[in-house]
Amino acid sequence: MPRWDIYYAPSTGALATPAARQALARAITSIYTGAGLPAFYVVVMYHALEASEFFVGGEPNDGATKKPFVRLTYEHTARNFQSKEVKMRFLAKLDEVIKPHLLDQGLDYEYSGADFDRDLWRINSIEPPQEGTRAFEVWKRENRAVPLEKL
Repeated sequence: MPRWDIYYAPSTGALATPAARQALARAITSIYTGAGLPAFYVVVMYHALEASEFFVGGEPNDGATKKPFVRLTYEHTARNFQSKEVKMRFLAKLDEVIKPHLLDQGLDYEYSGADFDRDLWRINSIEPPQEGTRAFEVWKRENRAVPLEKL
């Protein structure tokens, strides 16, 4: 599953409204659904910090002396990058999708990610089915984890 953690200080104007946060979460989700993953695989969690708790370059991110800053991290488990070309295509798509929600809104941002071992991933104690299987297609259609013994 792709899991995203997004750190921001709403008092600076960064992602201050629920609508702005939902729009970014939907945009991120679209990257993965566009690549064939079920939408429910994508988890986006926002972590609001007070400006006095958020430092960039050793200075508080108060939005007064510099642009508000957003830090994004992601973990990939459902799929991992198989080549440098795939990584570069993903990053280009990511930049295309998040730029309107952050940079174009006057926010600075940084992101980084990691791949994790799919064998260590479970949803509701179920090993997610491999892509291309009948079970995967059911999960995708239902947009939820379906116990495999019910398939």
